Amino acid sequence: MALTQKEISHNCYKRRKDNGLCPRCGKPLDRTGYYCSDCLKKNNEREKEFREWCKEYKICPQCKKNKLFGDEHICPECLARKAIYRANNPISDEKQKQYNERFKKQQKTLYQQRKEQGVCTRCGKRPAAKPKAKCAICLKKDAQVHRKQYYDKIDIKEYRKANNLCYHCGNPIDRETGQLCQSCWDKCRENGLKSPHDNTYWRQDNNMVFKWNRGAKNEHK
Repeated sequence: MALTQKEISHNCYKRRKDNGLCPRCGKPLDRTGYYCSDCLKKNNEREKEFREWCKEYKICPQCKKNKLFGDEHICPECLARKAIYRANNPISDEKQKQYNERFKKQQKTLYQQRKEQGVCTRCGKRPAAKPKAKCAICLKKDAQVHRKQYYDKIDIKEYRKANNLCYHCGNPIDRETGQLCQSCWDKCRENGLKSPHDNTYWRQDNNMVFKWNRGAKNEHK
């Protein structure tokens, strides 16, 4: 019985993959992953063009047929299917750990490659703003995010202070005085007792100053 075109393509893909070749072009792999650098670049460009086309015409990139509305990235039907699949096929802790380690390794390799090429380590599109590793646009975005996080943090602390909540954890304060709950206060006290008091330079300098001040006061008396 003759094989179908789909079966022939599948066998070719598997044979190339088992022999350490790029499944798409058949050339030896020059990187860690499924495809060689050239095929990976072409695939990324093709996916980018497709995503831009879907974004322009408001088409769901998952099912490629439903219209998108507002700020939707995928249609409600695909979103529901993904939620059902995740609920019925939960990822084990070991598998999630392996995925995180693999992703972290890939991101580290990509970071080094972009840094050696002199491009932005975040977007990979524009030259890096020397001596920084990111471009000016990405640096500006990071500054805006950090500024927002800083002011949000200030607002949270002011809210906790005004509503008699713990300054650290946000739980109700269960002590008569202070801005910390009993648990956070105990942790801070324990960390303070563990710190090497006599080995810190600023403590030694303060002790010398305080001793000199006490001695000077005694002389005036």
